[in-house]
This record gives sequence, structure tokens and C-alpha cells, in this order.
Amino acid sequence: MSAEPATTAKNRVTLLRLGVGKEEIALHEGATLADLFRLVGVRTDNQEIFIDGRTLPECLTLPADAIVSVVPKPRNAAGAGDWRGAIGISRDDPLFEESVRAGRAYREAQGEKADFESEPTSP
Repeated sequence: MSAEPATTAKNRVTLLRLGVGKEEIALHEGATLADLFRLVGVRTDNQEIFIDGRTLPECLTLPADAIVSVVPKPRNAAGAGDWRGAIGISRDDPLFEESVRAGRAYREAQGEKADFESEPTSP
């Protein structure tokens, strides 16, 4: 009889990463792929994941009565990246400049002071 409980049994996996190389990782029995990635600090955004040379969809066995959801991946998941990527950029957009001019003209026609003092640059 073993002194260690069955839940502490080790599952050894080999992790291959570009720039890091080959790593042998010991995981507890029943550990998930997410457990492995958390343990070693792997981020999966913009990464391809393979298990024994096969993509995840090829490796995954669906349990009976599984519910499968397909949704777009968030652009800035977990706060990654620059905040500017979450909004549209209107600089040098002729439609934006035209809408600013139209807004100014409307406010001036209504007798309101324009919010912007400088004119947008346009060719």
C-alpha cells in the first residue's frame, strides 16, 4: 500500500515551447490543460496548441450530453494589449472629419459655441 493518496499521483507531461525548449512537468492526476498552462505561466492567446501533434479539436473526446458553445474570442481578453485596440480610430478618416464639420455647422447655426477650436486636418 502506498503512503501517498491517489489524488497526489503524478502525471508527467512534456511541454515544448519556442524559445524555452523541452520541459518535463509533473501534474497531479486529473490535471487539465488549463492547470498545466497556469503552472508554467503559458498564455494561449495567439498560440496554436497541439497534443501529441494533433490540434485540440482532434484530441477532444466529447462526453455524452455535452453542450458545445462557439463564440468569438474577445480581442482584449484578460486586459491584454493596448486599450486603443478596443476602440475605433477616426484619425485621417474623411467620414469622421466630415461629421465633425457637419456638427460644427449645426451648432453654429443653432448659435452654440463649437467645442473644438482647431479644424481637423484634411487634404
